[in-house]
Amino acid sequence: MVSFQGNGIAPSPQYNATQPLPVIIAGAGPSGLVAALTLQKYGVPFVIYEQNASDKICSDAGRGIDMSPSVIKILEKELGLSHRLDAAMKQYEYIDVSNMDGKHINTLRFKEMSERKRHITGERNFGFASRSKLQHILLEAL
Repeated sequence: MVSFQGNGIAPSPQYNATQPLPVIIAGAGPSGLVAALTLQKYGVPFVIYEQNASDKICSDAGRGIDMSPSVIKILEKELGLSHRLDAAMKQYEYIDVSNMDGKHINTLRFKEMSERKRHITGERNFGFASRSKLQHILLEAL
């Protein structure tokens, strides 16, 4: 169970001398929340310390996060978030590749490749996510 305490979030303190001490996680950003979800999955107690007030944790900071296939696989398969990722994640449509002089060399059409891969394997490919939306999804999963 996770509750907001003071300026951050932390599991409700229900420990005694026979239980292991909790793992301390510094920060409730995407990495801290993924760490917390992983620990929760394996029943390891944890505490998250966050310097920002709870209402600022998932504020729209205007940042995007690159989502590689390995990150997506962890979020979907290991942490069971596949049904929630569509709300936060968008596919890359294309990337233009140029040489040092700016001459166009190639266009990688990620959207088409991603759609084919998802149709064949059921897995997503490269994409990006809104930091705020991703944090909301991770926090709600806790």
